[in-house]
Amino acid sequence: MKKIFAILLTSVLLLMLIGCERTADEDTPDSTGDEVTVKESDENVPDSKDGETAVKEITYDWPKDKLPKYVPKLKKITITDITEDTSGITIVFRGLDETMTKKYINDIKKEDWDIEIVNSETEKVVTATKGQESLIFTESIDGTGSIVYSAG
Repeated sequence: MKKIFAILLTSVLLLMLIGCERTADEDTPDSTGDEVTVKESDENVPDSKDGETAVKEITYDWPKDKLPKYVPKLKKITITDITEDTSGITIVFRGLDETMTKKYINDIKKEDWDIEIVNSETEKVVTATKGQESLIFTESIDGTGSIVYSAG
């Protein structure tokens, strides 16, 4: 029952985060008050037309200082949002493909996480546990996804 709730919660959070859009021109404080490095990207930004201003995409670096070393880094993705709260961290990204997903699942297994994989027509959800910690990795068919880490 916990895993079903976690999968549903992750899916709702992912949809909420994908639907939200924000901009920033400099370092933005996260929910803990720490500074978060934000990179602006001109990638896939359309030219402005009819006097409208194009919005630059904000991307983030992998939060290695916010995760235990045994949470593998997902490489070659574009991180579009990071949310941190008292129980853990959520990383939202795009640019994922099936090969990268398989490699990340293998990396999770190498770190001795117990995993369960649930596939549907639109997404793959990997729930991993290690003691009191949990890691939920989602991959949608459009190449977006999220990683939710919770310390317990």
